[in-house]
Amino acid sequence: MAMPGSTTSCRCMEFEPVIKELWSASIAPSTRRSYSTWFDKYIQFLLFSGLIASVYLPNLPVSESYLIQFVAYCFSSNISYATIKLYIGGVRFMCLEKNIPYPYSQEMPRLHSILNGVKRLQVKKTKSRHPITFHILEKICNYLSNSVHDLMLETVCTVAFFGFLRCGEFTVSGCFDPSIHLCIKDLVIVKDCALLTLKRSKTDPFRHGVVIRLFSTNHPVCPYNTCRKYMDHRMTKKPMPSDPLFVNNEGQVLTRPMFMLKHVLELFRQICRSDMAKSDPDENPYNENGMLQT
Repeated sequence: MAMPGSTTSCRCMEFEPVIKELWSASIAPSTRRSYSTWFDKYIQFLLFSGLIASVYLPNLPVSESYLIQFVAYCFSSNISYATIKLYIGGVRFMCLEKNIPYPYSQEMPRLHSILNGVKRLQVKKTKSRHPITFHILEKICNYLSNSVHDLMLETVCTVAFFGFLRCGEFTVSGCFDPSIHLCIKDLVIVKDCALLTLKRSKTDPFRHGVVIRLFSTNHPVCPYNTCRKYMDHRMTKKPMPSDPLFVNNEGQVLTRPMFMLKHVLELFRQICRSDMAKSDPDENPYNENGMLQT
């Protein structure tokens, strides 16, 4: 007969994979990667500063005093106030997940004062970022030729502008995943508009999904007509419904670096030379999310 204590222990062990899965799903994968990196930076700081001799997570010291020293280290390394705050948030989350004791916020008044000191001493540097206006979008569309490659770019830029999309919502980071990235089936052409389904976005972390309606503008720059023309071409290749929506001539999925570095930056340099001349010629004054700033 099994002892009651051993039975309870075995039952608890059964839930460990479920608990691990729930922790994994509690934040976005990109946020987890950032938190993990920032937590590692805190551990490296403890090691390099001689505050600990080795790493044993259950006994990792996380106190107000150590966090203050960590903030001072970051400040001395010219890390911005906003980034330092993210570092602290990352350390807190990883401590919670790994069951490492972490002080309550109310128990760290000195840390909050130190962070205020960082904020006051740092002069916020803002880069000049111009919005992608309709006038600029019109120039982009006029500049692009009728080649298949430029049709894809024209469609991307037009849809991003009229759909108020962020760069990460129509490009791919890492490997293509049809469960989260735009697929052929996510763009449907109906009688009076184009329906674009976003499975997830920065403002939809729980992936409820949203349908964006792109109507005709009765103007040469028209999201409906552009989407219809692009989909007509894509259908000639007989793609699967789960295939990537935006691909180049070689069939490669549109990634963020490909969109920004190879395409948009060059377009802006060609079309908006007057704006570029007012700033650093090696710097792009247009943010990749500039489509939002209309």
